Amino acid sequence: DVYPRCPPKDLHPNAVTGLADHEDVKSDLRGVKPATRPGARTALEVLRRHVPEDVLVLSEVAMVWNLAADTVRTLWDAGEREYGPIDRMSLPGTGDLLWKDRDGRPHVSDIKTGRVSYLPSAASSGQLGALAAMYQLAFGLEAPIRVSYLSTQERSFLPVAELTQDNIDDLKGDLHYHLKALPLSQPNPGKHCWKCDAKAICPGHRKSR
Repeated sequence: DVYPRCPPKDLHPNAVTGLADHEDVKSDLRGVKPATRPGARTALEVLRRHVPEDVLVLSEVAMVWNLAADTVRTLWDAGEREYGPIDRMSLPGTGDLLWKDRDGRPHVSDIKTGRVSYLPSAASSGQLGALAAMYQLAFGLEAPIRVSYLSTQERSFLPVAELTQDNIDDLKGDLHYHLKALPLSQPNPGKHCWKCDAKAICPGHRKSR
């Protein structure tokens, strides 16, 4: 199977803005060109208030996590999240930011350019937990791993959490169970569909229109 990409015409305008901001942040941090978009510049201002300029920050690293083998395939330049062929026991994801804090602890952060009232806490976020697990496998990071959201609307980091190795292992077990159950699952269309990359080909979404 190939992980589906949602055609640009089907993306919500907020998602289009967010993707463009993320690409602008990546270009700046990789030294390609300075960020010009307001959202990207705000994200970088918040980042640099907490992370010195001389600290290496990895940005927009695309990964495919095979939970059956517990391995990660890293794609440095995936381009619009083109993860390539994956099987049903693999989970694709792109990490926005990774760096090491002054005490040497790894810190994974996800940039949010829209409203943040709907977000779970960093400690209970499946998204941040999965990204921490992926980064750990990809780069041999030691737990605990700090996780956070960077909000451009709030112009700050939201409360930071630390994930222990037990936290990460528990998440792996949960994800493994749910991925094995996916063939038995049915589409569940709802308000969350606007940000799904598979919306254009999802039979549940087509029926709900």
